[in-house]
Parts: sequence; C-alpha cells; structure tokens
Amino acid sequence: MKRPALAVLYLAFGLATGAFGAHGLRPHISPDRLAVFQTGSTYQVYAALSLLVLANYIDEEVGDWRPWWVVFAGSIVFSSSLYALSTTGIKFFGAVTPIGGALMIGSLVTLGISWLTAKTKSAPARVSDRSDCSRRS
Repeated sequence: MKRPALAVLYLAFGLATGAFGAHGLRPHISPDRLAVFQTGSTYQVYAALSLLVLANYIDEEVGDWRPWWVVFAGSIVFSSSLYALSTTGIKFFGAVTPIGGALMIGSLVTLGISWLTAKTKSAPARVSDRSDCSRRS
C-alpha cells in the first residue's frame, strides 16, 4: 500500500470528523464534550500531516517503517478514544487516550533519535570520463 495515499485519506477523514463535530454534533452534545471531540479531530489532522511528511522521508528500501505504523496506530487509538468519550460520555475511553498519545510521541522520538544517530550514506561513486562517452567529432 502506498503510505502517502493512506496518510492523505486519513487526513481527509480527520477534516471530515472536524466538520461533523462543528456542524453535526454541536446541537447534540455539551460544549465540553464538543471540545473533546474537536481535540481528537485536531490531533488526527496533526498525525496525518506528520505521516505524510514521514512517508516522503523514510527510505522504502533501507528505512524502517515500523515508527510510521506506530504513529498511525497511536493516532487511531488517541483520536478514536476521544471521539468515543465525547459522544458516549463513557469515562473508560478517556483512560485509553494517553496510550495512543504515548505511542505517537514515543515513536516520533525514537525515529528522530535514530535519524540523528544514523551514519550518513557515502556519496555515490562518480562516473569517470570514459573515452567512449567523450567522442570528438
């Protein structure tokens, strides 16, 4: 699966949930619960944007995609638990939210540290001037 496409679709879903919260839920839930819903939507958009950026920087051939997937899973846990908490009022979902946040933060910190400590790749070898490439007319 193409990760940038998944990130863009996740971003679109985050924007749609934000619009739903602002227009569809406003008359049905309290302002405090609406703020919780909007927090879930906002952080889903932040996570989707970070996934989109990361998808363009993690090298498909040698990169480790596990942090990308952990950020994605953490965002789903974080935002979904806030959506559930705000629409149902069940407090259990609020206890799950920090798990998603910890997954996202921990994965991004781990990825950042691995990039800081990674050895740089050596420069590609130069193509030498060969006599068959530099023919004179």
